[in-house]
Amino acid sequence: WTPEIRQSVFGSYASVEYGAGITDADFNEWRVGTNVIWSPVSGLDIGVEVLYSNVDLDVAGTDNDDAWEGRLRVQRDF
Repeated sequence: WTPEIRQSVFGSYASVEYGAGITDADFNEWRVGTNVIWSPVSGLDIGVEVLYSNVDLDVAGTDNDDAWEGRLRVQRDF
């Protein structure tokens, strides 16, 4: 964006399969998020992050589980 404002977009996917002996523990998970960080002066970062995650459990009678997360960060480096 600018030297003072930067952004990241990120994501991940995982598929866990334990095999024929433990089928109820298998799951798929994916996440996607973004953050924006403002550095008004050298050594000071003020940022916000939003993340969405979804877990698809391979268990009968269980719905998918999803969640939204938000974070605010203020960091000062000396």
